[in-house]
Amino acid sequence: MSYSNQFYFVTGAGLVGTAEIPAECGLVEAGFVTADEWKGLIRRQALFFSFDPNTGLYCMITIAVL
Repeated sequence: MSYSNQFYFVTGAGLVGTAEIPAECGLVEAGFVTADEWKGLIRRQALFFSFDPNTGLYCMITIAVL
C-alpha cells in the first residue's frame, strides 16, 4: 500500500466475500449472467457496472476505494 493510492482485488463472481476485503481495498467482480440476473447484480454495484447483453459478460465494482 505504500506504493499505491488505490488497490483492488479482481475476482470471478462469488469467489470472495465483501467481509474478506481489507477496509483500504476495493473489489471488482466479473462473470456471466442472463439479462434478468444482471438486474439483481446492479443493486450491489458501487460506482461502476458494465454488462454486455450479447455475451452475458459483466464487470462491476462491488467495493469502491474512495
